[in-house]
Amino acid sequence: MISLYSNNKSVSEMNLDEYNYIRDLAYKCPISLATANARSILYLVSGEEVSECITMGTRNARQLIKEVEFASAGNQAYIEDNYPDPFTDKTYIDYYVPEGSSGSIFINDMYGRKLAEYKAMEGENILTVEKGNLAPGIYTYGLIVDGQIIEFKKLVIKQ
Repeated sequence: MISLYSNNKSVSEMNLDEYNYIRDLAYKCPISLATANARSILYLVSGEEVSECITMGTRNARQLIKEVEFASAGNQAYIEDNYPDPFTDKTYIDYYVPEGSSGSIFINDMYGRKLAEYKAMEGENILTVEKGNLAPGIYTYGLIVDGQIIEFKKLVIKQ
């Protein structure tokens, strides 16, 4: 916006790179003053409305807000993408384990070696994973319930 102002341009005279930057900023969660301004500019320029950030009931205010929709739990266990991703200090992983089932969440290095194991509690939960002694790099994490692999996903730690 400052570059537009300094070049005596209005928001309707943005180039594609500037427009894409504003659009990316408008979709960031949690919402900030910059995000709110970007949403206003996006609406002014193209009429595009951005939906509100979705908060999950099991998170407290200190945790980050992530746009996520839990699948209908039913009796099916699942694990979501970690957030933030990549992360530097800690990340959060949403998961669901049906009642009467036992599960574990594993973190493996890129060679498949188990580095950490966490007990997965029944119900909809959030696991907090701290970097600890893990080096920056790419890892995998996965949920195993009643001895069956549910899913494995990628986790990235940055410096």
